[in-house]
Parts: sequence; structure tokens; C-alpha cells
Amino acid sequence: MASIELVVGKVDGFTVIPLTRAWASILRVDKTVDNLKSIVVSNGVPWDKVIYAQIEVEDPDNGFSITNLLDCAG
Repeated sequence: MASIELVVGKVDGFTVIPLTRAWASILRVDKTVDNLKSIVVSNGVPWDKVIYAQIEVEDPDNGFSITNLLDCAG
């Protein structure tokens, strides 16, 4: 079974939030930050401290993949 996580980079480190496959699909398709912001804030991460967000999937059959959702670091 695949492990799916939302990795949120902050100005003071990063936070890893476990995701369901359904939420990962919603975040990949959604072209706004509303759902992403909702998940991040509901997990105690201050939105104004976020500099990047990415979905990391580790699947025994398909390897490792990263989907960038937000990049404010540049």
C-alpha cells in the first residue's frame, strides 16, 4: 500500500501531514489553494509561514513521486 504525505515547508522547518488517496487527488486537480490552506491550517500550521507544499507518494510497486502544489521560496 502506498504512503501518501503532504510535506509543508515553513520558514522554521517542515511539517508532514498524512493524506488519504482521495485528498491527494483533490489537491492535485484543484487549481486554487483553498483546500490546501484548509488542510494545512487544520493541522496547526500557520498559513503565513508556509513557503512550499508538496505531495510525496512512496509506493512499493511504482517507487517514489513528488507533486509540487505550492512554491513561494523563490
